[in-house]
Amino acid sequence: MKKYLLIFICVFAGGYIPLRAQVIVEETITTDTIDIFARAEERAQEKKSPRLAMFGNLLIPGLGHQYIGRNNRAFTYLATESLLIFGMVFSEGYSRKMYRNSRSYAWRYANTTCTREPENEYWKIIGNKHFLSSDEYNNVMELNAEYDEKYVEENERWYWEHEDYQKEYRGIRQNATRFHIVSSFFLGAMILNRVISFIDVRIASKDETIRGTRSAVDVQPHYSLADKEVGVSVSADF
Repeated sequence: MKKYLLIFICVFAGGYIPLRAQVIVEETITTDTIDIFARAEERAQEKKSPRLAMFGNLLIPGLGHQYIGRNNRAFTYLATESLLIFGMVFSEGYSRKMYRNSRSYAWRYANTTCTREPENEYWKIIGNKHFLSSDEYNNVMELNAEYDEKYVEENERWYWEHEDYQKEYRGIRQNATRFHIVSSFFLGAMILNRVISFIDVRIASKDETIRGTRSAVDVQPHYSLADKEVGVSVSADF
């Protein structure tokens, strides 16, 4: 009897007193930065042509260096070319002016009315110290049997009023010739400047890989689960 009573009391107590249990669920969260807009492909990089750079320098020294990004070299060659062009134009222009002045001088003091170009052989002959007049020159041509070389037209006849005038005339033409020679040197220097710049830009093109510069802006939004932050990443290439 006591045994059954003890079992009853235990069952009653178990039903009256609720059993309580605690369940703990832990959640593991892995955080990372998510790239929403990934680049589809890399931007194409255009390699600049050494041949095009060399061809540019043959046209205008420094143009090829400007093309590959060597701005200091480009300025040096272009400035040199500008000075050479100025020197050539000035020298040749001054030479032609002096030749014209010598012709005007002869019109006044050699009593000639010839209108041939100042560079014509005629103007060299009348400056020859052995021929103060066209008669003296024609006599020599007859002695040498060079009749076709004689000046027989009226406007081609000359005679110097004094040998000092003829000497002054020769001096004017000699100075004109000197400036003409100087202009030729400037022309040669222009060719040399092109050759040097041509070789230099070729060497510069081989020393390094030259890439084209292309402006681009890249915007990439991102979201961080750990910090619960939203941001935008911006990069630019110029």
